[in-house]
Amino acid sequence: MNFIKKVNWHQIRFEIFESLSRFPLAVISGITLAILYIFTTHKTEDWNQMQRYLMCLHLAIPLSIAVELFSEKYYPRFRWIFISVLIAFLCIYFAFFTMESDWNQLRFLILLVVSHLLVSIAPFIFDRENNKFYNFNVSLFQQFFICLFYASIIVIGLDGALWAIDALFDLKINTTIYLDIFFIVAMIFHPVLFTSRIPILSELTDDCEEPKSIEIIVKYILLPFTILYFFIIYAFGLKLLTEWNLPHGWVGKLCLSFLAVGIGSYLLNFSFYKAAKNKFQLNFSKYFFQSIIPIVILLAVGLLYRVRQYGFTELRVIVLAITLLLFGLLVYYLNPKNKGLLKWIPIGFSCVGFILSLSPWSANSIAITNQSNRFISLVKSNDLLMNDVLDKSKISGSSDSIQQLLYSKLHYLVAKKNTSRVDNLFNESLQAKESQYRYDPGTIHPYIRFIDSSGTLVERRNQNLYFSIQNINRGPIGIEKYSYCKRVDINPNSENNLDYAYMDQIVFHNKDTISIVKLILDRSITIEKETAADLNFKIIFNGKEAMFSINNISIIKNPDGRFTLDYAEGLLFYQE
Repeated sequence: MNFIKKVNWHQIRFEIFESLSRFPLAVISGITLAILYIFTTHKTEDWNQMQRYLMCLHLAIPLSIAVELFSEKYYPRFRWIFISVLIAFLCIYFAFFTMESDWNQLRFLILLVVSHLLVSIAPFIFDRENNKFYNFNVSLFQQFFICLFYASIIVIGLDGALWAIDALFDLKINTTIYLDIFFIVAMIFHPVLFTSRIPILSELTDDCEEPKSIEIIVKYILLPFTILYFFIIYAFGLKLLTEWNLPHGWVGKLCLSFLAVGIGSYLLNFSFYKAAKNKFQLNFSKYFFQSIIPIVILLAVGLLYRVRQYGFTELRVIVLAITLLLFGLLVYYLNPKNKGLLKWIPIGFSCVGFILSLSPWSANSIAITNQSNRFISLVKSNDLLMNDVLDKSKISGSSDSIQQLLYSKLHYLVAKKNTSRVDNLFNESLQAKESQYRYDPGTIHPYIRFIDSSGTLVERRNQNLYFSIQNINRGPIGIEKYSYCKRVDINPNSENNLDYAYMDQIVFHNKDTISIVKLILDRSITIEKETAADLNFKIIFNGKEAMFSINNISIIKNPDGRFTLDYAEGLLFYQE
């Protein structure tokens, strides 16, 4: 009771009220996210549809905070108008940009980064000084990780307590409760606590603060790692110069990693550079942009080399845009006439992210156009057309390298579900088939089948098609006359592997002998909601009847069209 009395309930109420009054949409979005995540762990619903709501809500939290901070600083009377515009944007995003596709997943990640960057710059978009911008963002940085630490302690504590109660009293607590606690703390407690600690903009001072915790992180962690990366990349650059080679492999990832850590260190080191407490920190900020010139050039050369070989993909377009932005930042920060405002770094990345994700010059649009043009150019330069459409005999008569290039370009367009720019190269019957194609992972696109009529290109690229099924609705299992149970992995590398022959002919519930693969593909077994049939199969094990209850199963579609069992995992019930 004394502990309860010592809790500062007034402070807790104040922080909750502060969050709800300043950032109501962020708090509501967090609560809704927690409810939806908990719902998905307890009910088997269409994940693709649920994912669309989750994507919008994840964007709503940082975007609403940015909008509230912008209106609070500049246009407080138009607060609800800005919020209404944001809600309209999220509705449009949900309707047009959340359908299942690789590009929409990447677009979401780009927008998530942009939305967090907007939080850092929204209250200072029209300001022309660094101190308040630095103080505000350092405070956000500190409070985010402090709140994350508190949230982690709460999750570990509550989940640990539940686990102890379950183990000691054998209460059979549903394991999803552990996830429920995580979602409640991560989506409700953390956002409420964090937003309650966002600095009041009118209380920010012009004096550049120097937090001791940030100084330790910068001085003893970030700067040493940055220098380490610096020496590694410079050594690699010297190696390329001495061997007179072009950059290859994952050098781009290394350069981007260095630049990300380096720019973050530069931003956090701002106040310590101003104070000039030691030469190491002073020289780091003073010569940072000069030192990254060779690294940006190395990144650009490596990227252009890959683009020349294989053309643009969405990731290569993103790296190109970042490289161009870095050249722009170099021009700005190396010009002594400029004030060197820190905000131009997040503003630049935000603009690039917005252009690449939502504009007509998006990364997806540029990549699709480039790969389509390369495919068309390849077809025309090798004279593969007959009456303005692709001729199968000419394709078969071309070299293996040309066929492989055709396949790779077309495979990229099919994977992105956008072949519109090359449709006119195929005959009308193929175009009709393409218009009806549903991009089922168990089928081959008609254009791919036409280009690779023999199936050799697919086989050469090892493009086996996998799909898996989970027995997520299995009810109680009747063990009948079985004495033992053990976990079994059916795959070539498993130590307790069953012979594949056992799985080739299986006795299903009604005693009919049938292939398990055929059962799956004929949809004799469905796993939709509560109507799912249990994946329980009678087999022969050690010469006696046994039952194999499947938890997970994976099927391969081979290049020749055959379906084979790739992997199965479950419980084997058997007799002595």
